[in-house]
Amino acid sequence: MKRTKGTNETSYNEKKKVAIPDLVYKGIRQGNFTIIPNDILRNPNISSKAKVLLFIGLSNQDGWKSHKTAICSMMKEGENAIDSAIKELQRFGLMKKMRYRDKKTKRIKGSFWIWTDTPGKFNLEKYSQFLEENGWEFAR
Repeated sequence: MKRTKGTNETSYNEKKKVAIPDLVYKGIRQGNFTIIPNDILRNPNISSKAKVLLFIGLSNQDGWKSHKTAICSMMKEGENAIDSAIKELQRFGLMKKMRYRDKKTKRIKGSFWIWTDTPGKFNLEKYSQFLEENGWEFAR
């Protein structure tokens, strides 16, 4: 084996006398995957459990009911760990819990979580339209 500057360990092809680097091969997927921004993945200030929770949230389709019990079934960590990860994601602006109410009675009807891969940027217009169509509005 011959070592070449700037590459990993290399194999030596005796026939052509060319150094061939040992490469890391990435699996090729056909759909059903989530793109994760490297700045979030590599952020040392965000715990692993919060990152995994975010990635689970981002991996689901719009309209996914993100109940804590469903999340618990996807993770080894318990409910307390999930609660602390939720608080952490909210603190970093990557997740937001939105409450909604009936427009006429002003009674709270429920809540849902919004996930984002861009801190502090949530597409509230999309959700406002959905709430409007159902006679609801964001609770202030």
